[in-house]
Amino acid sequence: MFMLGEQIGTYRLQHIIGSGNSATVYLAESLIDQGQVAIKLRARGHSQYEETLAARFIESSRLHLLFCHPNIAWLHEWIEDQQFQASVIEYLSGGTLTDHLIRSQGRLSIDEACLLGVHIADGLEHMHDIQVIHRDIKPDNLLFADAHQISSIRIADFDVSKNPYTSPNLTEKGAHVGTLCYAAPEQFNQEKPRAAADVYSLGMVLFETMSGRLPFETVSAPAIFSRFLDHSPLPKLSVFVSNLPPEIDWIIERSIVIPIESRIPSAATLATLLLASSPEAQRHFKRTDEVLRLARVDWLEQHLPTAPPLVRRGLMDGLAELGLKITL
Repeated sequence: MFMLGEQIGTYRLQHIIGSGNSATVYLAESLIDQGQVAIKLRARGHSQYEETLAARFIESSRLHLLFCHPNIAWLHEWIEDQQFQASVIEYLSGGTLTDHLIRSQGRLSIDEACLLGVHIADGLEHMHDIQVIHRDIKPDNLLFADAHQISSIRIADFDVSKNPYTSPNLTEKGAHVGTLCYAAPEQFNQEKPRAAADVYSLGMVLFETMSGRLPFETVSAPAIFSRFLDHSPLPKLSVFVSNLPPEIDWIIERSIVIPIESRIPSAATLATLLLASSPEAQRHFKRTDEVLRLARVDWLEQHLPTAPPLVRRGLMDGLAELGLKITL
């Protein structure tokens, strides 16, 4: 444990704002401009896992430095010392999505959730574009710069993020990464990470933000693994949310479907579908052209014909309003 008031680089620790298995997050003050930052600190140790823990911290910081997007937490610098490792991140005072849901009686309106999903998906697409998969998208890893502004959501915590082509393999054989209720089935098989895994996790987050619960009847490892093995479909969102637009029901269903080939294939495609189904999200989102440019039109043209007629018509109309021409 580090002492409050202790100086780390050009920052002075003020108080603890969070902690995990191997690191503690402190609110700190810059001694240069007196601005506030969050510092994630990990003391070096002598356990048999030290080499792996240090390597994971280095890799997560290295990947984090690659990102430059309004919906990804900004990394100011990363410090390596003989006694500790530290990453200096922008301080996000609005709290986590978990905190936000508690303040909102457990759920958001459908339009708010759609706008939230579009911003998160936009950030994920930026990560995926440079070949980085987050692998642990969940409400606790999504933070707000401003608690009153949905668009200020930031993706954070890249401890288990990975570039499948360049990152070292730091996961023990037989282990898995991610959080049980949000991780895609393929993450438990140690398959090569793909963007579709983050789409699944975001789909779970959106299910929860719209319904106030997860789709599992029993939240336990045996129950969830059994469903994965049986390829049993999860309950539809509309089971728990009355008057849900059928387009939203279909989008969430296709985000969390178990077979990857049937799942929405990219974050930009998910964002595009959410925009097409929510005129309110369209009005408030400022990066529509960038998202549409990266959407998988080929997937939309292949899978929209299989949607129920009402869903197909609604999404086709919404996509047309966005200026995206789909040929069925």
